[in-house]
Amino acid sequence: VLTGDAATACPVHLDSVVEVVEPMGADTLVWTKVAGQDFRLRMEGQAKVAPGDALHIGFDPIRASIFDKGTEERL
Repeated sequence: VLTGDAATACPVHLDSVVEVVEPMGADTLVWTKVAGQDFRLRMEGQAKVAPGDALHIGFDPIRASIFDKGTEERL
């Protein structure tokens, strides 16, 4: 996942608001919503994000891991 200006070059890019930030050492997990649906993303460990921050995110769907909400199986 890329953020800021770099996100605009990705095939999919959108704006969201950070809900929860979970620092995990080498990674930072960020909880947000996209089109009203829960959306989780992994950022670099020292990412400077906080709940309430506006975040422009971009990603390539080919590299995404998508899971079924009900079964939690990877799609």
